[in-house]
Amino acid sequence: MASEEAVNAPVKLGLALLTDRQGVIEVDLPIEGDLSDPQFSVGQIVMRAFVNLLVKAAASPFSMLGSLVDLAGFSSEELGQVSFVPGSVQLASGEAEKLSALAGALNDRPDLLLNIRGAVAAEADGLALLKAEREARGEPVTGEAWEQAQQAYSDGELSLPPETLGKLATDRGVAVRRLLQDTHGVPSDQLFTLEPSRQAAVDDQGQVTVPFNLDVR
Repeated sequence: MASEEAVNAPVKLGLALLTDRQGVIEVDLPIEGDLSDPQFSVGQIVMRAFVNLLVKAAASPFSMLGSLVDLAGFSSEELGQVSFVPGSVQLASGEAEKLSALAGALNDRPDLLLNIRGAVAAEADGLALLKAEREARGEPVTGEAWEQAQQAYSDGELSLPPETLGKLATDRGVAVRRLLQDTHGVPSDQLFTLEPSRQAAVDDQGQVTVPFNLDVR
């Protein structure tokens, strides 16, 4: 029979987030209780607080990771995603520095695995690629002619070669992995490239945003 104290939580992920390269877990555990209470047990209270921390870490891994490393001015939420210039594998402004911070966290927590899924936003990336194609052919990308082309693309009357968006999604995943591995020294066995997606979001600045996913060995 399972103990009533059993914890239904991905403990391995929580431990991997909290354990550094030296195998040390260093966290503040706020605890409280009445020392005069005969039922008071420091061990039980500490364990309960630690279990709660593990649950929190597993539920929001990038937030927890961000609270444990030097984010260089980025928020914990930003650490879990990367943004690209529409129609390109070029990182948006500030993203290279953010990936450097993420790489530092991965290097310090070798049991963590990062899943990288290259992705595109069909509308934003498609229009950017369409514009680049028209520019290359010397066709107008301003005024009424471009507005008509944009509308035709949105209505499905104008399209790109079917492999164009898929290749961009794949190339983005490969570019991020190479940057983390080759530039920042994250071991290859901590990085996994997943099947590309066409479900990327677009942020308030119009950049295409692709989320990461954390796993554990």
